[in-house]
Amino acid sequence: YDIIFKVMVVQELVKSCGEWARRSINRLYRGWRGELIKMDKEHYLFDFRRPETINNFDCLTDSEVGGKSTASITLSKYGRLLFSGEVSMMLEKDIDFTGFCGIRSKPKLGLFNKVELTDIGFYDCVEIKYRGDGRPYFVNVQTGSMMMLNKFDLFQAFLFTKGGPYWEIERIPFSKFYQTYKGFAQDEQMQFNNIRTIGISLTDRKSGPFNLEIEYFKVVKIGHQPQTFKTIRTNRFQRDNSEQ
Repeated sequence: YDIIFKVMVVQELVKSCGEWARRSINRLYRGWRGELIKMDKEHYLFDFRRPETINNFDCLTDSEVGGKSTASITLSKYGRLLFSGEVSMMLEKDIDFTGFCGIRSKPKLGLFNKVELTDIGFYDCVEIKYRGDGRPYFVNVQTGSMMMLNKFDLFQAFLFTKGGPYWEIERIPFSKFYQTYKGFAQDEQMQFNNIRTIGISLTDRKSGPFNLEIEYFKVVKIGHQPQTFKTIRTNRFQRDNSEQ
């Protein structure tokens, strides 16, 4: 296993260096041609003001492992994505965990059905416009890193809802996301500079109905948020609050 892990680390380093070299050469070439390189301070990942965008998402529940929770993705009466359903904490035989519902974007496929990753190296926050029911949710980001090959490897951050009729806008710095495996935080944290999928999950361990309406997911550049974790010797992690 140590040899396999080392090979994966080397492959990831080679891949990262290759992507950095490609971007650098492209920028130099465009600069030589006199083109101005402009980056927008925001980039929409998914804009649900276009109704067809909800077709890019799948719904997940604990029914895949024998649970009783239900969930669906529909258009709200205002034409936004509506994630709703009912969480059930009922345990059946041979089931250790239940009470889970979530949505996740489908990977974008390019030429030869190769998964296309969204480069977010220029940005430092995920922004979401939503309104919910007062329950706490998770924002889940899956990257294209070879160190995170399993579908249970995610970067997660809390999303708290106040309930009521008013829209909320939440900006979550990348440094607020922490790497998890099956919902458990890992001691060693990694950076991420691309997005393979993004989604929302509800795991507050409370039975009952829920609903969360979302207008968009996007990444933004605000310029003063830390983007990295600072690892300390205790195998715990703390965030580096220095400006990047």
